[in-house]
Amino acid sequence: IREFYTVKIVVFGNYPQWLIQFRGPMLKKMVEKGHCVYACAPFASENVKIQLSDIGVNYTHIPLFREGLNPFNELKTLICFYLFLLKIKPDCLFVYTVKPVIFGSFAAKLAGINKIVSMIEGLGFVYTETNDGSTSLLKRCVSFLYRISLKFSFKVIFLNQDDYDYFSKSKLIAERQGVVLDGTGVDLEYYFPVPLPEKISFVMIARLIKEKGVCEYISAAKIIKNEFPWVEFTLVGWIDEHPSSFSFKELGLLLAKSGVNYLGRLEDVRPAIRNASVYVLPSYREGLPRTIQEAMAMARSIITTNVPGCRQTVVNGVNGFKVPPRDIQKLAEVMKKFIINPELAGKMGHQSRIIAESRFNKNVITEKIMKIMEL
Repeated sequence: IREFYTVKIVVFGNYPQWLIQFRGPMLKKMVEKGHCVYACAPFASENVKIQLSDIGVNYTHIPLFREGLNPFNELKTLICFYLFLLKIKPDCLFVYTVKPVIFGSFAAKLAGINKIVSMIEGLGFVYTETNDGSTSLLKRCVSFLYRISLKFSFKVIFLNQDDYDYFSKSKLIAERQGVVLDGTGVDLEYYFPVPLPEKISFVMIARLIKEKGVCEYISAAKIIKNEFPWVEFTLVGWIDEHPSSFSFKELGLLLAKSGVNYLGRLEDVRPAIRNASVYVLPSYREGLPRTIQEAMAMARSIITTNVPGCRQTVVNGVNGFKVPPRDIQKLAEVMKKFIINPELAGKMGHQSRIIAESRFNKNVITEKIMKIMEL
């Protein structure tokens, strides 16, 4: 009887492109199982709407400002989403990223939605340690909102054990609510192994915010190119609406005379990964970086930091190396290992693919999420 019952599901995130890029396999699977699926995000492009429609998903615009905490903006989001839920009356709500988790959960509770599943994709810059304590007030505010809103969640999904432990020890969730997954999964056929380029080269793909380690990557590249001028470095990414984003001027000054090739934003990152030997992400904290998962699936060795989210992707000395965050010299030293011993890139890249196959298969991860949602 169950399989003939259509479940109404609402999925709410803060960035429309991610509905396709990251949530696409899950949305498609829900539709294939016969469920009625609604996807919500602010300001989706026509292309995103068409792609969602093609897989049978209904899109609804929900006004949401991704950065800052403006009471009027957040109230608008809350009211609009509440009215939408009252109209649709879904059986289940899946929310991810900070504001949809917090305000989406409040709206769902007010609308009488009992099954809410929240995904904490990472703690972000709010929970990243700073020397000046500039995020401490915002951190307390966000933690307070998490503590209240997550009480309404049936399950709370985390992408690494560190984040789960933090939320549990801080009493932001009850232990019974938490579930830890190995990332959101990648398409292992789309991101397939490709041969290494002839010369050692490095690539970093990320939103261009300071917490991703952009400064450290460029500074380490300068050090390496002083000794090995033929080594290529590539940076892929875009300037985001974020408190710690670089301005175009800051980025230009940072890249000036660095020797780093900046490609901007790419819809398809595979060519950038294909043209590099080693993937680098010197981030300060992550959920479980999708770009690392994609690079591993394409059989690339990894250099990343020994911080929550990043450390879970690398077995040190097996598929790459972990370095301390913000340590430019150590980052450059590890890069040098690949230059002096170029065979490392192939050996470690092979191990990356093996790990990706065992841990990051999108089909396996999607089934796990569906099981958590009891669909």
